[in-house]
Amino acid sequence: GIAKEDLPHLFSRFYQARNIETVADIGTGIGLNLTKGIVDMHHGTIEVASEQGKGTKFTITLPTQRDAFAPEETTDEPVRTDSIKQLTPATDSTVTGHDTSGDNTNNAPEVHDERPIILIVEDNDDIRQLLSTLFAPLYRTRTAVDGAEALEMIGDEMPDIILTDVMMPNIDGLELCKTIKHDFSTCHIPVVLLTARTAVEKKLEGLKTGADDYVTKPFNNDVLVSRCNNLINMRRLLQRKFSQHPHHEADMLATNPMDKDLLDRAMAIIDRYYSDSEFSVDTFAREIGMSRTAFFNKWKNLTGETPKSFILNLRLRKAADMLRERHDLSIAEVSYANGFSSPRYFCKCFKDTYKIQPSAYRNADSQQTEKTE
Repeated sequence: GIAKEDLPHLFSRFYQARNIETVADIGTGIGLNLTKGIVDMHHGTIEVASEQGKGTKFTITLPTQRDAFAPEETTDEPVRTDSIKQLTPATDSTVTGHDTSGDNTNNAPEVHDERPIILIVEDNDDIRQLLSTLFAPLYRTRTAVDGAEALEMIGDEMPDIILTDVMMPNIDGLELCKTIKHDFSTCHIPVVLLTARTAVEKKLEGLKTGADDYVTKPFNNDVLVSRCNNLINMRRLLQRKFSQHPHHEADMLATNPMDKDLLDRAMAIIDRYYSDSEFSVDTFAREIGMSRTAFFNKWKNLTGETPKSFILNLRLRKAADMLRERHDLSIAEVSYANGFSSPRYFCKCFKDTYKIQPSAYRNADSQQTEKTE
């Protein structure tokens, strides 16, 4: 039986009755909502009668007359089971982002998708599908059924954010989060824990593993998406600030001691070598103590820039400061002082970034200073 106060909410998504006695009784709050949706599409009704201690009875009534349906909802053609089967993989792949290329799409042009990647880790099929559908408009969605599969996927394709359930078989969400946050190559990835456990000590347990946020079920769809969006947007904002003021924003960009140590050592190396035109990504990686590939991937994921573009932009900003402040230096001297191999290459890079030649930039700044005086 179901408590009287729970009956009006039974068909609400994610609603769970409060008289749960064992873990085996815990549902997802999706089944009845899904059932009602299907019944409604068939212009039917679903009713419930229940008495605690005795039992529960659900009654579904479906119309059988043709005039109960709109013309576009009926057909005189027999149902083909093969056509139904064709719909399933296409629908699933649209939601999960899996490859669905077939004979009719092999020649389609590849479109570069700039949306961030979200990895959804959930052992319940219904909730995993629901979350994939929810995030698909804004994210490239990837899914895993438990922490073990998630760790394998992370190695192949580094996600921008991970949304994981806590209670799962094999490797649960807490252990997954702990593993991610203690691995140098993945510790920068935001992790959001999703669970039905609402006790304060359980939330603390999740946050102590390094989780960036903690959302309890039942959740509001818009709130969940907004919480994930906020983490992505905040990281991108900090990346932009770091690229402009790397010496001042390192503490904000690094959310853990490993990333903080990497950024501190990296800035010390750049300060030592940036004026050397021979300073390359290979030298950078060697000084950091990592392979070129591992360093490139980590730096790109952490800062949003490749090591090469980061060094170039830093040199250009220092050169721009020098052009404004050191009028006694020639363009060539400014270029060599900031690690450019030739004044010609410096002028090209400067114009590509600032849309103006270094000499014109200096003259424009001088004229602005005279007007101010």
